[in-house]
Amino acid sequence: MGLCVTLAENGTLQALTTPPDSGQCTGYVLVTATEYLNSQVLHNLFDVPTQGQLQAAFALGFTLPMTAYLVAYCVARIVSMFDK
Repeated sequence: MGLCVTLAENGTLQALTTPPDSGQCTGYVLVTATEYLNSQVLHNLFDVPTQGQLQAAFALGFTLPMTAYLVAYCVARIVSMFDK
């Protein structure tokens, strides 16, 4: 759980009793290492993809159905030869 702190006049950090989730913290919020790592993972999930990632996703979304169709068409042609 984070800790709400403010900068005192003498330059030190002073812990407040205000919980950081209440929206009443006017200073800084100190977080643990685990909380920081979790927030970075969440940030990376919603990060804007790079151009290379978008190109790869488009290529996969286009070539996978086309390849599946062509393979199914070829298999159907081969199977139809045995029906004759």
